[in-house]
Amino acid sequence: MDKVVNNKNDLIREVAASTGISIRQAEEIINTFLGMMQQKVLAGQAISIKGFFGMRYLRARSKAVRDFENGIQKQSGDHLRPKCKFSESFVQKIKEKG
Repeated sequence: MDKVVNNKNDLIREVAASTGISIRQAEEIINTFLGMMQQKVLAGQAISIKGFFGMRYLRARSKAVRDFENGIQKQSGDHLRPKCKFSESFVQKIKEKG
C-alpha cells in the first residue's frame, strides 16, 4: 500500500484522484453517503454492505454497575449502543494480509 488513508479528507482526495471527479464533488458524495448511513442507523434501520460490514444499534438492558467515586452500586439504565461487524470475507482478507 503506497499511502495510508487516515481521515475523511484523505479519503476525499483519494476518491477524487482515482475517479477523475473534483475534490468538491467527491466531498459531496462521501458526506451524503455517510450522512445517509447515519440517518438510517439512527432511525433504527440496519445497514449491510455485502462483503464489507454491517452496522446497527442495539438496545442494552439496564445492569448493575459500581460507582467507584462514591463506592455504591447503581443501575446503568437502558441505553442504545452502536454495533458494527465486519463481514467474514473482509476479516479473512485482513488475516491473509498479516
